[in-house]
Amino acid sequence: MEDSIRKALREKAPKIERSYEVEEESNTVRSDQRLNNPSNKPTKWIADIYPKWLDSYFRFVLTAEKEGNIVRFQLFTIVLLELTHMPNRSDENRRLFFITGGVLCKRSDMGWLEFRSVMENQHIISAIHRFVPALPWFIYKYTQAVGHLFIMNQFNRIF
Repeated sequence: MEDSIRKALREKAPKIERSYEVEEESNTVRSDQRLNNPSNKPTKWIADIYPKWLDSYFRFVLTAEKEGNIVRFQLFTIVLLELTHMPNRSDENRRLFFITGGVLCKRSDMGWLEFRSVMENQHIISAIHRFVPALPWFIYKYTQAVGHLFIMNQFNRIF
């Protein structure tokens, strides 16, 4: 137990303000997709490969840049979404990223993306929770939401 406490005290986790007590905004997004994982890839590998895969899949249009615990998805020079990995909230079966910015994000203090291993690592759940899109709901619903589902279905094909 003492070793665990020492390790926790040494770990420098990003300080990010979160608003768990605030009321949900209307049109807050929750989205879950189940990804097949027949090769039993570790959750860390899946979370690490996702931005690299996006960068490759959308070559010359969308880029994913990683700087420390921060991943930025950019359309040319515009940051669409910024995710901050939270190592203190992640483990071998879960990788958690707070959504901390970008033009597609209305609130940078609420949403998160996570990859979670389930069913003895046969599947990975990719989930978005409490994301508040910047786009008006009727536009979000037919553009960004459809795009996200398409992207996750394409990503599932690499397994």
